[in-house]
Amino acid sequence: MSSLTPTAFRVRYPVFTADLYSDPVVQSALDDTVTEMNAAIWGTLYTRGAYALCAHLLTVSVSGASPIGGIQSRSIGDVSVTFAKGASALDEMGSTQYGAEYVRLRGMISGGAVVV
Repeated sequence: MSSLTPTAFRVRYPVFTADLYSDPVVQSALDDTVTEMNAAIWGTLYTRGAYALCAHLLTVSVSGASPIGGIQSRSIGDVSVTFAKGASALDEMGSTQYGAEYVRLRGMISGGAVVV
């Protein structure tokens, strides 16, 4: 596995420039990422998954993207708000392209049942 560094992260996701996301901010998100993933389970997809999750965490922290149970519809006259039903962690991960990539990669490592 390659070491997870802000420099290597920016090679994969150059949109996260040092001007917008300082090295300490990126490193903090990377540190959070490694506590949520098991390198032994992820195997060769670990680095890609970790950087995708890190990018998701950074994006959500800045934009506040799509909260769990997000608003499905709203009205202004007579004020009406409807919240999405059945929101889950997968819904939240889908709020960014990076979270969706993380979920896609995670699906590749969960091979399901093994027939002997």
